Amino acid sequence: MRLIFGKPYGQIDRYGKWLNQYTAGLEEAASCASGKKLVVPEYVDFHLFPRHRLLSEEEASYIGERLPLAPAEVEQLNLENAGRAIAKIAYFCPSWTLGTVKNAIDAVINIESANCYRNVLNINSKYSAFGYWARDSDHMFGGNEVRNSAFCVNCYHSAKLQRCFEVDASRDCSGCYYCHNCENVRDSMFCFNVKNLRYAIGNVEMGREKYLTIKEKVLSQLNDELGEKCSISRSIFRLLQKKN
Repeated sequence: MRLIFGKPYGQIDRYGKWLNQYTAGLEEAASCASGKKLVVPEYVDFHLFPRHRLLSEEEASYIGERLPLAPAEVEQLNLENAGRAIAKIAYFCPSWTLGTVKNAIDAVINIESANCYRNVLNINSKYSAFGYWARDSDHMFGGNEVRNSAFCVNCYHSAKLQRCFEVDASRDCSGCYYCHNCENVRDSMFCFNVKNLRYAIGNVEMGREKYLTIKEKVLSQLNDELGEKCSISRSIFRLLQKKN
């Protein structure tokens, strides 16, 4: 997060609740076969799986190959007895892996990814944590559905972002803070529904020196709050809410 806030932050778990506030959540469970810890994502129907019937991916494959119904049991299946008949094979796996996946820690649904922590749905991504559906991206923290991006914190429904914080519904932007529906906007803050700006604040280009002066003050406030509370109260979605 150093590229966003200008200083390093360690111990990512301290910021997990904040990073995860607008992403798919995770619930801890256990394998009914081994007691091994499992993580169940709030993704499609995974959270509906019965908790007393969960297995790890490896366990599910092992049991699925070794506990088929007998031909006679299959012939007698109907809606009334289905629950009892399939009880010995009806187990659920809350995650799956495709391709080469390395160092996925409490990260579920991983495809060709590496070094992901407590993420849901990582597709060709690496070095990410507490996010949802990072695709073809790296160094993503928090956020939801971001593609082809890198070094971002709490960004949403966007593509081709670099070094952005609290950016939503945007593309081809870099060095942006608190922006929405922007395209090709660079080194800017608090911009909405605009294209092709640089060193802008509130949709007005300020020039490099003036912009950097104001940015330094904003970053100071963000770092003070993050250092004190391990979170920042204002998100792109809450920016206009009044304080009580």
